[in-house]
Order: sequence, then structure tokens, then C-alpha cells
Amino acid sequence: MAMSASKFRTPGFPHSKFLQHSDHDWKFNNTYQYNLADSDCSKSESVVVESERLCQETHERIEKYKTQVERKFDQRIADVDYWRQEGDKYIAKLQDCLDKLAHLKTRLKKAEENCKEPILACKKAMMERDKRLGVDMVQDKPQMEIQKYHVFLEDVFTILDKTIQEVEDQMISDRAAKQRLLRDVTDKQAALEIDTHASSCRPENLASKAFKFDPQLMIPEKASLTLADWERTTRHNIEKAEREVKNSWDFIPRVEEILARTYSDLTRQRLTVINALNDRIKELFEAQKNLEQRLARIQKQVLDIENTILKLDQSMDRKYPSIELASNRMEGRRQRPRHELCRDMVDVELEEEVRNLSLTLHQLKKQKSEAQEMLRKLEQTRLALQKDIEIKKNSIYIDQEHCLNVFANVNHIHH
Repeated sequence: MAMSASKFRTPGFPHSKFLQHSDHDWKFNNTYQYNLADSDCSKSESVVVESERLCQETHERIEKYKTQVERKFDQRIADVDYWRQEGDKYIAKLQDCLDKLAHLKTRLKKAEENCKEPILACKKAMMERDKRLGVDMVQDKPQMEIQKYHVFLEDVFTILDKTIQEVEDQMISDRAAKQRLLRDVTDKQAALEIDTHASSCRPENLASKAFKFDPQLMIPEKASLTLADWERTTRHNIEKAEREVKNSWDFIPRVEEILARTYSDLTRQRLTVINALNDRIKELFEAQKNLEQRLARIQKQVLDIENTILKLDQSMDRKYPSIELASNRMEGRRQRPRHELCRDMVDVELEEEVRNLSLTLHQLKKQKSEAQEMLRKLEQTRLALQKDIEIKKNSIYIDQEHCLNVFANVNHIHH
């Protein structure tokens, strides 16, 4: 402590420039230094103890935080790896669905293509059956079954085309879900690599000289999600993929059922058409046979009637000489003289003979007219039968050679 020299000057002694402090100063200074040293030592000891405690405490705290960080890293890596594996699993499922749907689409397109030939066959058959003639131009069972077959084929074609569009829509949905999962899995794989590397890093003994902590690292990224948002987004992608997988698996048996049902129905209807045509051809053959039998009878009757007319002519020809003889006799007897010109029994018999002959000729002529009329009708019937037989032959040719062969060559394949 600095003090003025005049304050410690002793009266009666000469002043010395070397005696600047009193004994009291000296003692006070010593005491002050002792106390200061003791105080500093005490404080130093406290600082040492506190420093050791703080070093130990911070070491334990840092180790605790490091352990917690390592545990959080492990948990985070496990979580990310779990969702990555889930993503990979559903990517594989979606790919499997896409493969099956692509196969179904190919089968549907083949089934749709397979409908074109039967549709053309139906159109051709109906066009050929329009060439039937006369009464055979009838809306018979084959015609109705062919029309039904044609309508059914058109409906099946529409159903298959619509189903193909639905398959394509489902494939688009599956691809979109797969693409989302691929991005998510790729991001998670990158995050796993980053976190695995970060987790495996250990502190060096000394920080690099170039290291300088950036305070901006403490500010969260604006684009970063909360953990809840991250999990919600991840779950949403998985759930969306799960729904699309379920939709695909639900869709596949429905398409299989459509393919099986349409194949069964088309095959059955084709057989129905063929059976109807066969039955109709049998009916036509039977009708033709019956017509030909009746035509033979008609032709026989024509010959009989012609012979009858010839016999009637011959019979009339035989009657003319008799009536000529009777007429000549009657005319000759008109030349008898005077009283001999009397009406005797000869006149009566001659008149009766002429009347009988005239009546006979009249009956024969009438019978001939009836026979000629019958011959005309028989000729008309014969022509009608011949025409109808030709119509039946034409119908048989159309149904057998064109229609039946066309449908016999139609094949429905269970794609």
C-alpha cells in the first residue's frame, strides 16, 4: 500500500530518504500479503476443485449426450431402415402386380382380337342368309341365334375393351405408387448412408485448425419436415402402395372371371348357332324330301290326267260315228212317202239314242274340261313344287356350305 513519507516521519530524528515506511506499515503489509496469499490460495483451491468437478461433470454430460446421440442414431437408423425395407417390400409387390396386370392386358387384347373373326362370320352368315329365296326368307331359329351371337360378340368386345382400359388405369396407379416409393426408398437409402457414416464417426484428439463452428447450423432448414410429418408422409406412401396392391389383387380375379365367363358364353352360343343350323338343315332336307315325294306324285298324276284326257278324246271319237249314224238314219227316214212318215218306235228309239249320245258327249266333254283344268292345276303345283325344291336346295347350300362351315371354322380360345 502506497503512503506519503511525511505521515510516518518521527519527530526528533533527522529525515532519511531511505526510511519510507514505518514498522506498522511493514507489519500491515505482511499481514495484507499473508491474507491475500491465503485468500488466493483458498480461491485457487476452490477453482481447482470446481474445475476438476466441472471437467468431470462435463465429461460425464458429454459422454451421456454422446451415448444419447448414438442411441438416437441407432433408433433413427433402425426406423429409416424399417421403412426402407417396407418400401422395398411394397415395390416388389407392386412390380409383381404390374407384371400380372401386363400379362392380363395381353390376354385381354388377344381375347378382344379373337372376337373380330366371329363378328365377321356372323355378318357374312347373315348376308348369305339374305340370299335365301321365297318363303325361306324367314326369321327362323338359326337367324335369331346368329343375331344373338353377333350382339353378344359386340357386347363382349365392348366389355373387354373397357376392361383393358381399367387394367391400364390400374397399371398407371401402380406405377405412380411404385415411383413414389422408389423416390422414398432412394431418399431413405441416402439418409441411411449419411446417418450410418455420421454414427460411425468418432471425435479426434484435436480439432483441425481449419475448424470453425457455423452458428447457422443451429437454425433448422426451412424445407425440413417435422418427425410427425416425415412419418405421416412415409406411412402415406406405404398405405397408398398397399391400397394399390389390394386393388390390383382384387382386380385380377375379376378379370380372370370375365375371361372365363366370356369364353364359356361365346363357346356355348357358337355351339347353339351350329346346332340351330344343323337342325334347320335337317328340316330343310326333310322338307325337300317331302316336296320331292309330292312332286313325284304330282308328275304321276299329270301323266294319269294326260292319259285320261287322251282316253276321253278317244271315247268321244268313238261316239261321233254312232251319233252320225243315228243322225243319218233320222234324216233318211224323213224321206218316207206320205202316210209312211209316221212317228213310230224307230223314231222314238233313234231320238233316245241321239239324246243319249249327246248327253254322253256332253258328259265326256265336261269331264275332259275338268281333267284339263286339273291338269293345269297339277302343272302349276308341279312348277310351284319344283320352285320350292330349288328354294330348299338354295337354303341348304347357304346354311350348309356358307354358314355352317363359317361357324365350324370359328375357334374361341380361353386366353
